[in-house]
Parts: sequence; C-alpha cells; structure tokens
Amino acid sequence: APRGSSFCYCPTGQYWNVSQCLTCPPGTFKNQEMFKCQQCEGNSISQEGAGSCVNCEEGTFANQDRTKCEECGQMSYLLPGEDTTISTSDIFVFNLNTGLLILIALLQLLPFTIAVIYLQRHRKK
Repeated sequence: APRGSSFCYCPTGQYWNVSQCLTCPPGTFKNQEMFKCQQCEGNSISQEGAGSCVNCEEGTFANQDRTKCEECGQMSYLLPGEDTTISTSDIFVFNLNTGLLILIALLQLLPFTIAVIYLQRHRKK
C-alpha cells in the first residue's frame, strides 16, 4: 500500500488492517473495488486470498464455512437457491411421522364410526 495516500489499496484477495495488507481467509473474497473481505454466498467457495468465489459443480454443495465442495450423499438433493441438502431419509422420516399422525387420528375416530354403523343397522324401522 502506498504511503502518504488517504486510502491504502491492497491487491486482490487482501484487505488493509491498520498498517498492512492481510490475506482474506478461506470462504471469503475481495476484488480490487472492495475494501474488506466478504463471505462467499450460495453454493460457492473460495480458498485463502481469493479475488472471487467459485461455484460448486453439480452433485456437490458448499460446506458451511464455504471452504470446500462436498459430494451430496446418496439420494440427496440440493434444492435450487438453497444452502442445505435434503436426503431421502429426511423425507422418509417426515412421511413416516405424517403417516403416524393420520393413523392416530383415524384410530380416534374408529369408536365413533363403529357406533354409527351399529346404530344404522339396529335402528327401529
């Protein structure tokens, strides 16, 4: 950074910290127009000192720190515009829980249904 100037510009991937340029940490980036490092967003990652973030390839997703792309687990899906994966085991648990709630509701109605059928068959004509 030049001395005597009112602004100190650091190279791409570095930011000014009091008296020197420091490297942006992994998962962040800084281009020439920016004054500080910014976190990578969406399904993108960066290495230390990056000037931009790189999108993860299809079938992979950015980890929480945005430092590496990880493979989606078997039968996992990355929803467009989302930062998390949903696996088929999560969907199965959701469907199982929903099915149990429906079954419980039907079982609660069973005595009432039996009573109505009994009354219909045995009512006086």
